[in-house]
Amino acid sequence: MNFPFELPMITKAKIAERIIESILAGKLRPGERLGEQDIADLFGVSRTLVREALMQLQARGFV
Repeated sequence: MNFPFELPMITKAKIAERIIESILAGKLRPGERLGEQDIADLFGVSRTLVREALMQLQARGFV
């Protein structure tokens, strides 16, 4: 099937970046519980992408 346009690829790295931006902008407060479903709804992505992004941020010491 040939589409006239491509949908942007959303990666766990992009979601991790958006989570960091939201923390820095005060949309997500320090110490606030980061629920996978809430974040998935906020960004319009799957819980799987959010879970992978959170694991990436945890490994980097952000969450």
